[in-house]
Amino acid sequence: MKITAGIALLVLLYLQPAPAGVSFGVFYSSLAPHGQWIECNLGYVWRPNHVAHGWRPYMNGRWVWSDYGWYWVSAEPYGWATYHYGRWYYDDFYGWVWVPGETWGPAWVEWRYSDAYLGWAPLSPYAAFSVTAGVTFTHTWTAPYHYWNFVTYHNFSSERISECVQPVEQNTRIFGSTRGVVDIRSADNRIVNRGVELSLIEQRGNIHVRVADVVERAGGEGERISPGAGHERIEAFRPRLDAGLRDQITRPQTFEHATRQIATDFNKSPHEKQVDRMRSIEGNAPRSFTPRTERRPGLLPTPPQNVRPAPNGGRPSLQTPPRNHPGIQRPGPLQQNGRRNNKPLLAPKKPPQQRPAPREPQNREI
Repeated sequence: MKITAGIALLVLLYLQPAPAGVSFGVFYSSLAPHGQWIECNLGYVWRPNHVAHGWRPYMNGRWVWSDYGWYWVSAEPYGWATYHYGRWYYDDFYGWVWVPGETWGPAWVEWRYSDAYLGWAPLSPYAAFSVTAGVTFTHTWTAPYHYWNFVTYHNFSSERISECVQPVEQNTRIFGSTRGVVDIRSADNRIVNRGVELSLIEQRGNIHVRVADVVERAGGEGERISPGAGHERIEAFRPRLDAGLRDQITRPQTFEHATRQIATDFNKSPHEKQVDRMRSIEGNAPRSFTPRTERRPGLLPTPPQNVRPAPNGGRPSLQTPPRNHPGIQRPGPLQQNGRRNNKPLLAPKKPPQQRPAPREPQNREI
């Protein structure tokens, strides 16, 4: 009887349905206090509030090595969602926005490394993940310079890695000497981000990277970290999202309607893409909902040259030198040897005026 009852209990447990996934409402409610939801052509996207100039994803936190490969421990209250689900994208109008996704991962980033530097950048919405193929890009994509966080190998294990990240203005120089790697795959029923090899980082940086045990947390939000003698224990909140419930019933309680569509990269012309690459080395803090014609802070009109104060407090007058002033050199004509004669050009001399000859007196008859 006991054996029969035990078998019956096992059958009941086996026939029980798997726990149902939750809707995207868990993101909408949890992230609302920390940012703003926007309804746009990509669906509902979220952008953080009160970020510093030069902020970018995966910057405030630290890296640990785990059974899931490289795991990002965020120092931001919304990091449990935005750095382990979904994708990030930078729009010139809205700034950094996060696009929700249903698949959990230790860190959705790609890597670059050289002999001196190591860097990572958030994956864009063009990066799709499958269990069989890993990460594949649906469109041709190269992460712009301002997506990247570069550090030296020695600083990779820093507790406050944001203080060690190279200035974004240096990314163009560093990027050219690095090679890229995207190594996110499924192994042993889990998603693993191997990125750059652990042994290479420890060898080049002469450091010891902290190892952590990542376990699933049943409830609550965020990550609970318990320090240990040899390994950290990280309890991660990992709700199972149901993709079928993404657009059903749930939506953010408060959100803004986009005043313009987010400019996805594959909809841009080659010229616009080049302009974005050039702009990427500038500041990239998210902007407010204002037209592009708004004057950006710090850009003031250039004052006119050669201005002298006018007497009696009047308006200043521009002192314009005469065109043929002897102190001004203008390019001269090309000579036979290909060089220009850049001697000062003076006004041509006028020929001397000839006075009219005196008239002979005329004899009048009286």
